[in-house]
Amino acid sequence: MSEKTKIQWCDDTNNFWRICTKISPGCLNCYAVTATIVRINKEEWGKGKPRIRSEAAFLKPYSWNKKPWVCDNCGKYHQTFANHNYQNTPLVDCICRNPHLAHAPELAHRRRVFSLSIGDWLDTESPIKNLADMMKVVLECSSLNWLLVTKRPENFFSQLESAQDWHFDQGDRDIAGKLSDWRKHSIAPENVWFGFTAENQKCLDERWNHAKKIPAVQHFISAEPMLQQMDFTRVIQEAKAFGFKLWFIFGGESGDNARRCNVEWIRKGVQQCSAAGFPVFVKQLGAFCTDTDFDADSLFRVWPGVDYEFNCAGVIYHLKHHKGGDIEEFPIDLRVRQFPSEPNQ
Repeated sequence: MSEKTKIQWCDDTNNFWRICTKISPGCLNCYAVTATIVRINKEEWGKGKPRIRSEAAFLKPYSWNKKPWVCDNCGKYHQTFANHNYQNTPLVDCICRNPHLAHAPELAHRRRVFSLSIGDWLDTESPIKNLADMMKVVLECSSLNWLLVTKRPENFFSQLESAQDWHFDQGDRDIAGKLSDWRKHSIAPENVWFGFTAENQKCLDERWNHAKKIPAVQHFISAEPMLQQMDFTRVIQEAKAFGFKLWFIFGGESGDNARRCNVEWIRKGVQQCSAAGFPVFVKQLGAFCTDTDFDADSLFRVWPGVDYEFNCAGVIYHLKHHKGGDIEEFPIDLRVRQFPSEPNQ
C-alpha cells in the first residue's frame, strides 16, 4: 500500500529525468512512453532525443528522508517509532492503530523508492551530471531504500566511474569516494537495492551475467512484462553460490496492445524461486492473461469464480482489473506478495 504510487512493490517513484531508448522486446509497448507522451508534453523518445531532467525530483527525497517509515497497514509515512530496527518495527503513532489489534500491532518498513520508472538510470545517453547528482541524493538520503532498476546492467561500472570522476572534478571527495568504494572495492551502499528487468530467457541470461558482478546488499529481478516462460535455475544456483539476497517480481504486460502472458509462466517461475527459498512478488497477471495448459476439473479449485473463454490458442481469462493487478482476482496459489528482509537482518 502507498500514498503516492500504484506500483505495488514500492512506496514512491522518483524520476530524476525521463526519456529513454527502446532496446529489447519488453520495450515495445513501454508504458512510460505512453505516460509522457499523453500526460506530459508529447515528448519524443528514442536514440538521440534529449533526456529531460526534473529539478524537483532532486529535492523531494530529502523531505521523504525525514519520514522514512511506512505503515504496513495503511501506507502512511512516519518519522519515529518505538525502536529503529529496519523492519517489523511496531508503530507507536499511526492514526490507523486499532484497539482490537493490540496483540497484533501494525508494522513498519523503510520507505522503498523506485527509480527510474520513466527512464533508465544507467542510460549512457543521459548527461553524466544527471547520474552524478542522482547518486549524491541516493547516498545522502540514507534512511530510504532505493530500488534502482535498469535494462542496462552492463553499463554499471563505466557509468559509476564517470559519475565518480565528475564528483572528484567538483571537489566532492566524499561522494566520489563512496562511488569508488562501490565500484572498485565492492562496498555497496546499505540503502541501495540493485534490480534489472527481464522479459524473456535471452534478456534474463544476458542481464544476469552483468548483474551478478555488481555489488549490492539486495539484488532483484523484475520478470515483467513476462513474454515467455523463463528458467531461473542458473540464476538461483549462482545467487546461492555468491550468497546473494535475491528477490523476484512477476507480471504480465498491461495496456491496450498488451501481449499475452500465460498464467503458467508466472506459476512455474513462482514455484521455482519459492522452492529455492527466495521471496517472490506477483504484481499482475497482465491485460491479456491466457492459459494453454487448461484443466477444467482443477481450474475452480485454484481459481474460484474466474471468468474465461476458449479460443484456438487455449483459454483467455477475463479479469476486471485492467492490468490484472487485483490480487483478489489471482489464482489462490499466486496470491503471493513477499518482500525481502532488510539488508541488516
